[in-house]
Amino acid sequence: MAAQVGVTYCGEQKIEAYENAVRAVGLEPVRLIPGKSESLDGLYGLLLTGGTDVNPKRYGQTAAPEAQEPDEARDEMECNLIGEALAIDLP
Repeated sequence: MAAQVGVTYCGEQKIEAYENAVRAVGLEPVRLIPGKSESLDGLYGLLLTGGTDVNPKRYGQTAAPEAQEPDEARDEMECNLIGEALAIDLP
């Protein structure tokens, strides 16, 4: 079985391209979904796919008028996963 890599996403429209890219390098993608995915246990790596703008409150700023509406659930999940990945030196 190929090593598994967590892939964050919040919509079906773009996830397939990321999954194909992960498979192309011999790894198996595991979808990490806000509200359902809370751990990197057993995963070999983490891929953040991007999405809406991160809530600027998370880094002490206010939103610019042209900023997208933040996805709080995704921001929370990804920030937690990044912290976990850094703590265990996960690529």
